[in-house]
Amino acid sequence: AGESFDEAETAVRQSAGGSLRPVFEGTGRTLSLTWSRDGQRLAFLSNAGESAPEKSFSVYTWQAGEPTARRVVAGDATSIPQGVSLTEASLPRFSRDGQRLYLNMVGTA
Repeated sequence: AGESFDEAETAVRQSAGGSLRPVFEGTGRTLSLTWSRDGQRLAFLSNAGESAPEKSFSVYTWQAGEPTARRVVAGDATSIPQGVSLTEASLPRFSRDGQRLYLNMVGTA
């Protein structure tokens, strides 16, 4: 039996009492959500929409005022150095000023 993946939805609430608004949807896992210090940006990992069998994780970000999150690093991207990959352990984190996003890369050797 293979691994099953659930429907993933990530939503934000703009302010206390505000309505909940989805910013990301897809079939797969979404995890490691992290906010920038000012609360204006959200980063997370997801393998929603990725090809089987590996379902590699990609990095998504959302910024206040944008309708949906966008993929900023594809899990199978050629920009990722050879021998490392994004996994559920990659844990995105924003820099103090929120302008950079750091990721743990996992060796695939």
